[in-house]
Amino acid sequence: MRDFSMKDPAFLFYSKDFYEGTRMMLPEERACYVDLLIYQHQNGIIPDDDKRLLLYCSGISKSVLHDVLKSKFTNTEDGWINDRLNTEMIARQNYKSSLSSSGKIGQFWKKAKKLLSRTEYNTLKKYLDRDELENEIDEIDLLDEGSLIGSLKHRLSIIANANEDIDIDKEKGGVGEKEKTEKEKEYDRFNEWVDKTIPELRKIKKQITFSEYCILTQKYNGEQIRKILTDMANYKKAPTQYTSVNLTFLKWAKKEYG
Repeated sequence: MRDFSMKDPAFLFYSKDFYEGTRMMLPEERACYVDLLIYQHQNGIIPDDDKRLLLYCSGISKSVLHDVLKSKFTNTEDGWINDRLNTEMIARQNYKSSLSSSGKIGQFWKKAKKLLSRTEYNTLKKYLDRDELENEIDEIDLLDEGSLIGSLKHRLSIIANANEDIDIDKEKGGVGEKEKTEKEKEYDRFNEWVDKTIPELRKIKKQITFSEYCILTQKYNGEQIRKILTDMANYKKAPTQYTSVNLTFLKWAKKEYG
């Protein structure tokens, strides 16, 4: 289960929406509601623990606490969350991350152009998906050129293994392509399986790219991949809690398989 705490000192407050949503609440109910929103923002999922929550929301009865939780929050396997606040927190975090990652992505390509041959650079530029790079940019050491060149060559080797028709080693002035490779056909079959078997997975914004699929299949077998993706598709909160199938898969797979 994702930690809903975003380590962010603020979140957007929509006064009109708050007024419309609380104008029929009693003062003690409204105060409890605000206290619980603050708790979720600062600590994450609200525990299903009356004693602890009554200490946090002091001066109210247990019945008031239960009424507010049931009317304004969703009960998950780990505790209570307010879906609207959770969505706003994720959106704010994603926006902040996109601002910081854009600069890093620019540096990545600048250094890649310096370290790689023209053909290698063009190949990487064509096949490395931006969403995939955004997910991994924080783990790439841009200051250590030795480490970076190793990472770049590794990505190129994955692309080459996935597509035998790409020449990444010689300067030929371009990239030659023929009909789909076996790996590309396998990727097509994978997407057909997702559409037919676990269509709920498509509700997550960023789907698994071809490059990401090649990396996943090097580390995990088909049964492991199908199990994790099926579990993700069956988790009803996934579309609102997660934005990337690949990134979420890696986290769940690490927990499941080490």
